[in-house]
Amino acid sequence: MKNSRRLSCFTLAFLSVAVLIGTLMISNETAFAQTNVIKWRCQAHTPPAPSGHYKDGLLAVVDELKKRTGGRLVIEPFGEGSFVPAREISNAVKRGMLEAGFTSSAYIQSEVPLAAVSNGLPFGLKDTWEAAYFTQVLGIEQMMNEAVTKLGMYYFSDSVNSWELALKKPVRTLEDFKGMKLRSSGTLEKYFGSIGAAPTFLPASEFYTALATGVIDGGHFGDAIGNDSLKVYEVCKYSSTTPLLFGASTIWLINKKAFDSLPKDLQEIFRSTLAEHFWTHTFVNRFHLEETYSKIQKQDKVQIITMAPGEFEKMQKAALKFWDEAAAKSPECAQGVKILKDFNKSLGRLQDIQ
Repeated sequence: MKNSRRLSCFTLAFLSVAVLIGTLMISNETAFAQTNVIKWRCQAHTPPAPSGHYKDGLLAVVDELKKRTGGRLVIEPFGEGSFVPAREISNAVKRGMLEAGFTSSAYIQSEVPLAAVSNGLPFGLKDTWEAAYFTQVLGIEQMMNEAVTKLGMYYFSDSVNSWELALKKPVRTLEDFKGMKLRSSGTLEKYFGSIGAAPTFLPASEFYTALATGVIDGGHFGDAIGNDSLKVYEVCKYSSTTPLLFGASTIWLINKKAFDSLPKDLQEIFRSTLAEHFWTHTFVNRFHLEETYSKIQKQDKVQIITMAPGEFEKMQKAALKFWDEAAAKSPECAQGVKILKDFNKSLGRLQDIQ
């Protein structure tokens, strides 16, 4: 009995010590993890918003990275203008003022001409799967990353999406554009002018008023989701689903030194998270686009229209000179445009184009 009691006491003492040691180890590990949290700052080119690219793009990645890294990598998101103007995000990332930037590929075209191709050329692609395939499978993503890496940053496409027209009267053929007064910008503004429309650039804040007062007949602010965010379907009763352009317009820029200093496992988690996010956000955005079509039809009595059969190809051929202008900007651009043309030919378009 005495031996049994001694054994029980010994066992109890041993277990108590083991529990104490285990508790101390867990406590030390927790303290170690807490003191080794890596914190980054990321500014977006858009204001904080409960929906759209800020929520489904930036915030979704921030939350997923925190979860997958067990809180070891925390990215603090900031809205437009928090540190620098939207067009200066790439410079802030490059200098290390920000570890990451969530921005538009249109804003880096002066430094990376290939962004004009990845962002989307007029009537270059026709559907979501085409844009995703062009970006990820045909090598445009890799080409963009190689170009951006030379500037001291890494590049990730956030998703692909289209630009679409909101209209006060239907447009179904190339001829229908003649004389149309459209709110547009960039290469698309030049393109519409070349086919007989009367395009003009207006700040987004003036889009609705210009429509309501008859200054313009329609225009675009991204896809139907973007157009709807400006309430333009209160005035425009037609929404065209034919994409004006399709590409990776929203992107991630990561400071190379900051990324390279991450532990190897965090680097891999970061890459895999952004790679998966591209596909998730692309199709989440596509779902929200279909939701928007349904909403504006019911709420605003909008008619959903598309180009008549064969008209997309006519619009595409009229855009080729702008593709060639983009190709002339750099050898990488020439390669990207060739990939775009070859891809279209494989789908039965541009058969008579060399």
